[in-house]
Amino acid sequence: MRNRLSLALASLLLALVIGCATEDDAPVVTGVGPGLGGDTTIEGSTGNGAGSGGQGNSGSTPTPPPAATPTPTPTPTTSVSVGTDPGMPTPSVDTVPTPYVPPAPTPTPLGHVGVGVSALDARDLAVSPRETVPWVLTPSALVRTGSQGSEQPLAVTLPANPLFVRADDDGSVWVAGDDELARFTPGMFDDWRRQGVALSAEPSDTIDAGDAIWLCSQAAGTVTRVHKTSLAVTSIAVPGATAIALDATSAWVVTTGDRLLRLDRSTGAELRAPVIVGAGPRSVAVSDDGAVWTANRTARTLTRLASATAAPVTIPLSATPLCLQPSGSRIWVGCDDGRAYLYEGEALSGAFALPLTPRGSSRDGLGRIWFFDPLLGRAVPVWGR
Repeated sequence: MRNRLSLALASLLLALVIGCATEDDAPVVTGVGPGLGGDTTIEGSTGNGAGSGGQGNSGSTPTPPPAATPTPTPTPTTSVSVGTDPGMPTPSVDTVPTPYVPPAPTPTPLGHVGVGVSALDARDLAVSPRETVPWVLTPSALVRTGSQGSEQPLAVTLPANPLFVRADDDGSVWVAGDDELARFTPGMFDDWRRQGVALSAEPSDTIDAGDAIWLCSQAAGTVTRVHKTSLAVTSIAVPGATAIALDATSAWVVTTGDRLLRLDRSTGAELRAPVIVGAGPRSVAVSDDGAVWTANRTARTLTRLASATAAPVTIPLSATPLCLQPSGSRIWVGCDDGRAYLYEGEALSGAFALPLTPRGSSRDGLGRIWFFDPLLGRAVPVWGR
């Protein structure tokens, strides 16, 4: 009987507990629902049945959850272009590569001495206006030098006692000897055609005038013109002629009487009275400005005529002049002290030490002045622009 009473009492207590559980004790959902993308908070009942909204009693009306507050959509911090992978860097607007422009070359300084060539026993040297390496004439050979110092003797027959060489624009080479002027014209397979013109005596100087080769002879007392195409020869009597230079209309000749003559290139007539220059003139040149220069070895002076009709001006030197070479309106003077002096007008504009004694000279297609020394056996270019 007692057991049945205890079981009934336990059942009654369980029923009371279950019956006291009201809707107010259900979990309360606050905040934003999962569908709105916000946080969700679940509040459970407390031991006395009080919820988060206030006091709750059995059988009371359930308190509605507070209204959900929508969370604003965050603003992107990085702008992504349409059609661009945001994981890749945005390409530059200018995708054309800039072409490489090499820096401007540094000009070679005036008076710079370049790499030379062999000129052992050279009697003369010549460079074509279109070339940069010289021809070297020795007593037994005509040698074509190369840019790397190579030497190629031509298989040709030279005039007896060859003294002077001149190089043409067309590749022809002229060699003057005791009694002949020979022309060597290049052909196929490196063979050379030879043509010769008889001379009356050994020449003292030669010059290339473009359409003709001019020669003067102290021994014969003549100035001779040889036309390049026809090889026609015209001679003018000029006693004691030692050197010759040309301008557009005149032939300038220095003689053993320390005189400078101006002759008409066509007729040979004297165009002005002889000009007395310094003692021992051995070289004459005409610069591009029309000035006429003589190098007077015995006097150790230069004589300059500013024009064809100007009076002579004497320029003293500290050494003996051996050769002259015009470069534009300036003149280079090679002297026996191993220096090349550059004059502009009557003023000295530079003095440049050379590795040789400049006994002769020629100008190449780059405007460089080639000085040579047969005793030392070398020829070197000096930048003249």
